[in-house]
Amino acid sequence: TCPEELSLNLPTNNYIKFLEKRIMTLLSYNVQIYMVFDGNSLDAKKGTNDKRREDRLSNRLKAEQFKRDNQTYKAREFYAKSASITPQMCKSWINVCKKYKIPFVVAPFEADSQMVYLEKRGIVDGIISEDSDLIIFGCQKLYTKMDFDKRSCQLVDRSQFHRLKDDLNAKGIPKLDISQFSNLELIKLVCLAGCDYTSGLMKIGLIKAYNLLMEYEFDVELILKAVESEFMKKKATNSALVSPIPEGYLDDYYRALACFQYMYVFDPVQEKMTTLNELPEGFDISLFKYLGRVAKTDSTIAVVNSLEEIDHEMQKLFSMGELRYKFLIKWVDRETTLVNKIVDENLIEASTFDKANIMNLFKGQEIKPVLPKRKVGLKRSVTEPVDVLLK
Repeated sequence: TCPEELSLNLPTNNYIKFLEKRIMTLLSYNVQIYMVFDGNSLDAKKGTNDKRREDRLSNRLKAEQFKRDNQTYKAREFYAKSASITPQMCKSWINVCKKYKIPFVVAPFEADSQMVYLEKRGIVDGIISEDSDLIIFGCQKLYTKMDFDKRSCQLVDRSQFHRLKDDLNAKGIPKLDISQFSNLELIKLVCLAGCDYTSGLMKIGLIKAYNLLMEYEFDVELILKAVESEFMKKKATNSALVSPIPEGYLDDYYRALACFQYMYVFDPVQEKMTTLNELPEGFDISLFKYLGRVAKTDSTIAVVNSLEEIDHEMQKLFSMGELRYKFLIKWVDRETTLVNKIVDENLIEASTFDKANIMNLFKGQEIKPVLPKRKVGLKRSVTEPVDVLLK
């Protein structure tokens, strides 16, 4: 709606109107909305985030060139590709949620795991998102490909995965029958093929990753040894070949296992931070380093060694959209930030905090999560064909 203004950091409220329009559409269908925002950036996705940042800069330069050449349509296309969702924009949207009394939460880190947690807790009936990673986190009902003009979407329903066994290859074997896969096995599948946490093995797509898992009984380390062995045989006759296993892949793999299963989330009922799934007995505390730095009871922002070290009052301020991650200042919306010329580059990232001073910023202000007032079951239309193919 306003890609050039967002890309060049110019004032606009079109992105706010954009959200309001979609809110009105969903409310007109009696859909109760629970908005979830991304929180702090995760070190585990640094490679992915850095690549996206480079792509945005490249696209902005292309957009500016197209604009100089009076190619307005192409310029708009690349401005859209160069625009990013900033914390200040999120605060503007949080203000919209407050205006329409829509429940919301800011995830400690990834919105994906936060949304799945709300679904697991029975607080929401399904998730609207364009990110298929939600299935790997454990989402049961994903509403995607939303077309607000045509009033349509696609439903990826986990309970329908059994139908994948009917999608056969030329030999009559299911191409990708994941109906019996556990969530851990799904995670292994995407780690081999590539996801936000690991680039995957070179020239290994979902089908090949699936076949490798079936052949080696889901033992990823055994798969890596087999792939490496095959590579060494080929390299003996072609020294120019490059290993299909990226450097540091195994570390990325274990990081992905930790993040997909135990990402930090905020529980709006208990008003405290926890993990997507309960930590198993004997959990390897070294894996906490992959889950990100949080506010600790010793007044530092650091990696914890146990959940008991988390300062839940501080994390609540983050998740209620009041306190800005990293800089520990009051969270201000985009347009106010532009008017007051507040630039992130001029702010200092905090590693310690004075809790009393921070709490004093919100003195007399009631900060409490809002939950949906009633449950509304999201059901398929009775007119939908029973043989609709699941994509």
